[in-house]
Amino acid sequence: MKAVLLILSISLVASLGNSQLLAYDIIHEVPDNIYLVQGFDTNDNVEIIFEGQYPNACYKVGPTKNKVDSANKKIYLDNLAYRTQDEICARVIVPYQKEVHLGPLEGGKYEVLFKNAEGNYDSQGFLTVEKATAESVDNYLYAPVNQIVSLAGTKNIRLEGEITRDCLELDRVEVSYTQQPAVVVVLPIMKMVKESKCSATEDVDEFSYEVDLSEVPEGRYLIHTRTLNGRARNKIMNL
Repeated sequence: MKAVLLILSISLVASLGNSQLLAYDIIHEVPDNIYLVQGFDTNDNVEIIFEGQYPNACYKVGPTKNKVDSANKKIYLDNLAYRTQDEICARVIVPYQKEVHLGPLEGGKYEVLFKNAEGNYDSQGFLTVEKATAESVDNYLYAPVNQIVSLAGTKNIRLEGEITRDCLELDRVEVSYTQQPAVVVVLPIMKMVKESKCSATEDVDEFSYEVDLSEVPEGRYLIHTRTLNGRARNKIMNL
């Protein structure tokens, strides 16, 4: 694992159904892969997505604490895990993924730091938040994507969702990517198809759109897709 894990001398006690007590150690872990999405502005719900692996089945996912220092442009994250104090643990790798939602932030370049096992914060990169150029939440009206599907045997993905307004349809999908950090940003942009009043429809218009990612170099990426409700759909996958 990227972080050298040490036991913090703090324990939690969890009550089991058979009235036995199970003790936990709290672990501060720096994740293996941290995906810092570029392109957020001051109207966006800023997110940080990361993943890692636990060395055995005695580890359980804990909460992630965060603190934003707007004045000094720093984001502090404490990625916690719980490890049972059992002597016998199944020797299997346990992967995990987390999303941290920070909400709208002031514009600027933020340093992202994770707390390590010694209790210090290590810098893991930078995340830039641009000043919004419009009063609306987003520059575009994004499609209500429900899920991202990886297509076997290809690098392509499929966006699936439902449109419940009779004046909207999917217009186009814009794709950009960076390798450091390894992030593919997908923008599914809708358009108005009639000038009359936009109203809800009982007939849900399901849409499916295949996105060609063949130009993206091979590697492990976060696929970050903007959606209508302001929360992104995220999927980590190998391309």
